[in-house]
Amino acid sequence: MEELYSSLNNLLATLQVRRANLQSVHWNIKGCHSFITFHNYFGELYEITSTQIDMVAEFIRVHNGNPNGTLSKYLARTSVQEITPEQASDLDKALPKAIVDVKQLLILSNRLFTSTTDYPDVQDYAASLISELGKQKWFLSSSMKEELHKEDPSEEEGEPEY
Repeated sequence: MEELYSSLNNLLATLQVRRANLQSVHWNIKGCHSFITFHNYFGELYEITSTQIDMVAEFIRVHNGNPNGTLSKYLARTSVQEITPEQASDLDKALPKAIVDVKQLLILSNRLFTSTTDYPDVQDYAASLISELGKQKWFLSSSMKEELHKEDPSEEEGEPEY
């Protein structure tokens, strides 16, 4: 049982730090071609992550454990680093950071899935989390490639200069 609590608390800690990172980007992103799209998307990811946090904490309680609830414990339990203000305000830095964070969550979710055969409810949730995180990784990776290779629209052939 302790292994289950430890795995879930590690996932909880990583989700908590990720949520803070997403919220920081949502609040501070600027200067990109697709500001509204990314502002809204990072807000959506923040909300999704909040729901995931609640689910993981509830799984810990359902299995008679105690979820960690302090920032210091979250930071001690996760390898995900807090986003810097410079990263949060610059899409070219925020997207790679978000991808690193989601990859770490995929690792933890896969470990949880493979180690919870005795807990089908947790294993089912881990499978759904893996699916959701995989979609997020794909979207973020695709967006990074598109955004980083996007040229200034005023430089496109046929566009008038003002």
